[in-house]
Amino acid sequence: MGNNLCHVRDEEPAGEVLVNVEKAFEKKVVEDVEEPTPTTAPDSPAPPGSPGSPVPPGPGLPPGDWDGKPNFEHVVDVMSEAERQHILKNIVLSEDPSSKHFAERHKAIRFATIINGRVQTFTQNYFLQDVEYNDFSGGLRRYYGLINEELFEPGAPVAKVVLNFAKYYGIPEKTAILIQIQTNFFDKKEYAKTRASVTGQGIHTDGADRAMLVCLHRGEKIEGAANVFHASLDGMEELCDELPLQKREGVYFKDNTIYHTVTRASRGEFKNLEQVTRTMMIMHAPAEIYMQGLSNPNNNLGANESDVKLRDGDKTERLKKRETMLVQHLN
Repeated sequence: MGNNLCHVRDEEPAGEVLVNVEKAFEKKVVEDVEEPTPTTAPDSPAPPGSPGSPVPPGPGLPPGDWDGKPNFEHVVDVMSEAERQHILKNIVLSEDPSSKHFAERHKAIRFATIINGRVQTFTQNYFLQDVEYNDFSGGLRRYYGLINEELFEPGAPVAKVVLNFAKYYGIPEKTAILIQIQTNFFDKKEYAKTRASVTGQGIHTDGADRAMLVCLHRGEKIEGAANVFHASLDGMEELCDELPLQKREGVYFKDNTIYHTVTRASRGEFKNLEQVTRTMMIMHAPAEIYMQGLSNPNNNLGANESDVKLRDGDKTERLKKRETMLVQHLN
């Protein structure tokens, strides 16, 4: 991996970019894209709008189980090793200010869509998540550097993953998709003895309909940082064993049907940062909700209350009560 992985941009966030997203009025199936290899091969119906599909095409993403896919599916060989390395050498990640509350994280984003089978990018450099799904950092415009546009050119590795994501779920053209690439750092001394939060959130939904995770790098000294899917917010209904995604592995999941989390992480003795960093690529659709901070009518899974709410800087009553009880105990 190149040094760009750990590079921090010192620029001030750019000004607001107004984006007008045209919704699709008919679906065009994305074809001729090399597909990743699933660990299982479920017998799924054709994508919506294609011959034999039970659901006709329409604007946006229809509600319900319209694609016939499983709630989540682990895939291997999402991309070639050369493509993985190309992405890592051509990204510049900016520091995520919210990560002062969890393991340091650097991030870049890009909104994109598909028109005539080709990935087209937007220039909006922030996203806004509704507090209904994220009580920790929801309700805030979060500004980041943009993922290199060259990675979305025809045949480029990120573009190919976007097209596969759309093809897998039958996502209509002209639907906005949010792509994020982010690296967590587990090099702090205390992480040798205690486990750090990876996201600052527990069990949650991101508020979209469909999502995909792809591991671009996982240091060999990292322990934990595994993905787990749940049927309930309280964590009482795990749907799978812990899944520590390795490089080039991914998982598709229905963000409006199930919950997910990442287990806390620690690290062993290391010699360089590559051994204690984890880089993931994340995709969500439809992403118009993140462009404008809207609630998703197709996702009513909700969120757990967070002890810290970045939108107002206030601690919750639960956290204040906990701190009061601790002080009383110490006295």
